[in-house]
Amino acid sequence: FVPTFGAKLHELVSSGHDCIGWSEDGTHVWVTNPERLARDVIPRFFGHCSYPSLSRSLHAHSFTISPGSNNTWHHMSFRRDAPALAKTIMRKRPKPNERRRPEAPQDPHVSRAPNAESALARLCEELREEEQAGETLMLTLERLQASLSSAHAQEAMLVRVRLLLELLVEAHAQSGGGGGGALSVAEAAGTAREAPARGPPLRSSAAAGVEAGAA
Repeated sequence: FVPTFGAKLHELVSSGHDCIGWSEDGTHVWVTNPERLARDVIPRFFGHCSYPSLSRSLHAHSFTISPGSNNTWHHMSFRRDAPALAKTIMRKRPKPNERRRPEAPQDPHVSRAPNAESALARLCEELREEEQAGETLMLTLERLQASLSSAHAQEAMLVRVRLLLELLVEAHAQSGGGGGGALSVAEAAGTAREAPARGPPLRSSAAAGVEAGAA
Protein backbone atom coordinates (compact mmCIF):
# COMPACT_ATOMS: atom_id res chain seq x y z
CA PHE A 1 0.00 0.00 0.00
CA VAL A 2 1.40 3.39 -1.04
CA PRO A 3 0.18 6.17 1.28
CA THR A 4 -1.72 8.91 -0.48
CA PHE A 5 -1.03 12.58 -0.01
CA GLY A 6 -4.03 12.87 2.33
CA ALA A 7 -2.89 9.93 4.46
CA LYS A 8 0.65 11.28 4.85
CA LEU A 9 -0.63 14.77 5.59
CA HIS A 10 -3.01 13.40 8.28
CA GLU A 11 -0.10 11.60 9.90
CA LEU A 12 2.06 14.74 9.76
CA VAL A 13 -0.58 16.98 11.34
CA SER A 14 -1.29 14.38 14.06
CA SER A 15 2.40 13.88 14.91
CA GLY A 16 2.27 16.41 17.78
CA HIS A 17 4.66 19.10 16.55
CA ASP A 18 4.12 22.60 17.87
CA CYS A 19 4.53 24.22 14.45
CA ILE A 20 1.47 22.47 12.93
CA GLY A 21 -1.72 20.98 14.40
CA TRP A 22 -5.50 20.64 14.43
CA SER A 23 -8.07 23.25 15.34
CA GLU A 24 -10.24 22.65 18.39
CA ASP A 25 -13.05 21.06 16.38
CA GLY A 26 -10.57 19.02 14.29
CA THR A 27 -11.70 20.36 10.93
CA HIS A 28 -8.89 22.81 10.17
CA VAL A 29 -5.10 22.65 10.11
CA TRP A 30 -3.03 25.57 11.39
CA VAL A 31 0.65 26.32 10.78
CA THR A 32 2.50 28.60 13.20
CA ASN A 33 6.07 28.39 11.90
CA PRO A 34 6.41 27.49 8.20
CA GLU A 35 10.23 27.74 8.25
CA ARG A 36 10.66 25.26 11.12
CA LEU A 37 7.97 23.03 9.64
CA ALA A 38 9.89 22.88 6.35
CA ARG A 39 13.19 22.21 8.09
CA ASP A 40 12.23 19.69 10.77
CA VAL A 41 8.91 18.05 9.90
CA ILE A 42 8.14 18.02 6.16
CA PRO A 43 11.25 15.98 5.17
CA ARG A 44 10.08 13.13 7.43
CA PHE A 45 6.87 12.64 5.44
CA PHE A 46 7.55 14.08 1.97
CA GLY A 47 10.52 14.07 -0.34
CA HIS A 48 11.35 17.76 0.06
CA CYS A 49 11.84 20.47 2.65
CA SER A 50 9.83 23.35 1.19
CA TYR A 51 6.69 24.89 2.65
CA PRO A 52 5.77 26.59 -0.68
CA SER A 53 5.89 23.16 -2.32
CA LEU A 54 3.59 21.78 0.38
CA SER A 55 1.25 24.73 -0.18
CA ARG A 56 1.05 24.00 -3.91
CA SER A 57 0.24 20.38 -3.13
CA LEU A 58 -2.52 21.47 -0.76
CA HIS A 59 -4.04 23.67 -3.46
CA ALA A 60 -3.72 20.83 -6.00
CA HIS A 61 -5.72 18.56 -3.64
CA SER A 62 -8.52 21.14 -3.20
CA PHE A 63 -7.45 22.46 0.22
CA THR A 64 -8.50 26.06 0.83
CA ILE A 65 -7.14 28.77 3.10
CA SER A 66 -9.51 30.00 5.78
CA PRO A 67 -10.54 33.64 5.43
CA GLY A 68 -8.39 36.02 7.43
CA SER A 69 -5.50 33.55 7.83
CA ASN A 70 -2.61 32.71 5.52
CA ASN A 71 -1.67 29.45 7.20
CA THR A 72 -4.93 27.78 8.19
CA TRP A 73 -6.15 25.10 5.77
CA HIS A 74 -9.43 23.29 5.35
CA HIS A 75 -10.80 20.36 3.32
CA MET A 76 -14.22 18.81 3.74
CA SER A 77 -12.74 15.29 3.77
CA PHE A 78 -9.79 16.11 6.04
CA ARG A 79 -10.74 15.77 9.72
CA ARG A 80 -8.88 14.70 12.80
CA ASP A 81 -11.32 11.91 13.69
CA ALA A 82 -11.46 10.45 10.14
CA PRO A 83 -8.00 9.34 9.00
CA ALA A 84 -9.55 6.81 6.60
CA LEU A 85 -11.48 9.58 4.89
CA ALA A 86 -8.24 11.48 4.27
CA LYS A 87 -7.04 8.62 2.06
CA THR A 88 -9.81 9.41 -0.42
CA ILE A 89 -8.53 12.93 -1.15
CA MET A 90 -7.36 13.02 -4.77
CA ARG A 91 -5.49 15.58 -6.81
CA LYS A 92 -7.95 17.69 -8.75
CA ARG A 93 -7.88 17.46 -12.52
CA PRO A 94 -6.69 20.51 -14.45
CA LYS A 95 -9.28 22.58 -16.26
CA PRO A 96 -9.39 22.39 -20.06
CA ASN A 97 -7.78 25.83 -20.39
CA GLU A 98 -5.04 24.80 -17.96
CA ARG A 99 -3.95 21.77 -19.90
CA ARG A 100 -0.64 21.62 -21.61
CA ARG A 101 -0.30 24.33 -24.18
CA PRO A 102 0.62 23.26 -27.70
CA GLU A 103 4.21 23.80 -28.61
CA ALA A 104 5.03 26.77 -30.75
CA PRO A 105 5.71 25.88 -34.36
CA GLN A 106 9.35 25.38 -34.96
CA ASP A 107 11.27 27.28 -37.59
CA PRO A 108 11.55 24.88 -40.56
CA HIS A 109 15.01 26.30 -41.33
CA VAL A 110 16.30 25.20 -37.93
CA SER A 111 16.97 21.49 -37.88
CA ARG A 112 16.43 19.51 -34.71
CA ALA A 113 19.34 17.71 -33.12
CA PRO A 114 17.76 14.21 -33.29
CA ASN A 115 17.12 14.65 -37.04
CA ALA A 116 20.70 15.76 -37.60
CA GLU A 117 22.01 12.78 -35.63
CA SER A 118 19.88 10.31 -37.59
CA ALA A 119 20.98 11.88 -40.89
CA LEU A 120 24.62 11.58 -39.84
CA ALA A 121 24.10 7.94 -38.88
CA ARG A 122 22.52 7.18 -42.27
CA LEU A 123 25.42 8.91 -44.04
CA CYS A 124 27.98 6.86 -42.12
CA GLU A 125 26.10 3.67 -42.98
CA GLU A 126 26.06 4.58 -46.68
CA LEU A 127 29.79 5.31 -46.61
CA ARG A 128 30.47 1.92 -45.03
CA GLU A 129 28.38 0.19 -47.69
CA GLU A 130 30.23 2.01 -50.49
CA GLU A 131 33.56 1.08 -48.96
CA GLN A 132 32.57 -2.58 -48.81
CA ALA A 133 31.37 -2.42 -52.43
CA GLY A 134 34.73 -0.90 -53.47
CA GLU A 135 36.66 -3.66 -51.73
CA THR A 136 34.53 -6.31 -53.46
CA LEU A 137 35.15 -4.66 -56.85
CA MET A 138 38.92 -4.61 -56.29
CA LEU A 139 38.93 -8.31 -55.42
CA THR A 140 36.97 -9.07 -58.58
CA LEU A 141 39.40 -7.06 -60.73
CA GLU A 142 42.38 -8.83 -59.19
CA ARG A 143 40.83 -12.23 -59.95
CA LEU A 144 40.14 -11.21 -63.55
CA GLN A 145 43.70 -9.99 -63.98
CA ALA A 146 45.06 -13.26 -62.61
CA SER A 147 42.82 -15.22 -65.01
CA LEU A 148 43.99 -13.15 -67.99
CA SER A 149 47.64 -13.63 -67.04
CA SER A 150 47.11 -17.38 -66.84
CA ALA A 151 45.36 -17.41 -70.23
CA HIS A 152 48.22 -15.45 -71.83
CA ALA A 153 50.77 -17.85 -70.38
CA GLN A 154 48.88 -20.86 -71.77
CA GLU A 155 48.57 -19.21 -75.19
CA ALA A 156 52.30 -18.51 -75.26
CA MET A 157 53.03 -22.13 -74.37
CA LEU A 158 50.80 -23.40 -77.19
CA VAL A 159 52.58 -21.12 -79.67
CA ARG A 160 55.95 -22.51 -78.59
CA VAL A 161 54.73 -26.12 -78.91
CA ARG A 162 53.37 -25.51 -82.40
CA LEU A 163 56.61 -23.88 -83.48
CA LEU A 164 58.61 -26.78 -82.06
CA LEU A 165 56.53 -29.32 -83.98
CA GLU A 166 56.91 -27.46 -87.24
CA LEU A 167 60.65 -27.14 -86.76
CA LEU A 168 60.89 -30.86 -86.03
CA VAL A 169 58.98 -31.69 -89.19
CA GLU A 170 61.22 -29.40 -91.24
CA ALA A 171 64.40 -30.86 -89.72
CA HIS A 172 63.18 -34.38 -90.42
CA ALA A 173 62.47 -33.50 -94.05
CA GLN A 174 65.89 -31.94 -94.57
CA SER A 175 67.73 -34.93 -93.06
CA GLY A 176 65.80 -37.39 -95.22
CA GLY A 177 64.75 -39.37 -92.18
CA GLY A 178 68.35 -40.31 -91.31
CA GLY A 179 70.39 -40.10 -88.15
CA GLY A 180 71.44 -36.55 -88.90
CA GLY A 181 67.99 -35.50 -87.77
CA ALA A 182 68.99 -35.71 -84.10
CA LEU A 183 71.13 -32.61 -84.35
CA SER A 184 68.36 -30.85 -86.25
CA VAL A 185 65.84 -31.81 -83.61
CA ALA A 186 68.03 -30.35 -80.88
CA GLU A 187 68.48 -27.19 -82.85
CA ALA A 188 64.72 -27.01 -83.41
CA ALA A 189 64.04 -27.29 -79.67
CA GLY A 190 66.48 -24.45 -78.99
CA THR A 191 64.83 -22.35 -81.66
CA ALA A 192 61.39 -22.97 -80.09
CA ARG A 193 62.61 -21.87 -76.68
CA GLU A 194 63.88 -18.62 -78.18
CA ALA A 195 60.64 -18.00 -80.17
CA PRO A 196 58.42 -15.02 -79.20
CA ALA A 197 55.60 -15.74 -76.84
CA ARG A 198 52.84 -14.34 -78.99
CA GLY A 199 51.73 -14.38 -82.58
CA PRO A 200 51.18 -17.43 -84.83
CA PRO A 201 54.39 -19.11 -86.12
CA LEU A 202 55.45 -18.74 -89.72
CA ARG A 203 55.15 -22.02 -91.62
CA SER A 204 58.24 -22.97 -93.59
CA SER A 205 58.03 -24.15 -97.19
CA ALA A 206 59.55 -27.49 -96.23
CA ALA A 207 56.90 -28.12 -93.58
CA ALA A 208 54.23 -27.20 -96.07
CA GLY A 209 55.68 -29.61 -98.61
CA VAL A 210 55.80 -32.46 -96.14
CA GLU A 211 52.16 -31.95 -95.16
CA ALA A 212 51.17 -31.76 -98.84
CA GLY A 213 52.99 -35.01 -99.60
CA ALA A 214 51.37 -36.75 -96.67
CA ALA A 215 47.97 -35.67 -97.90
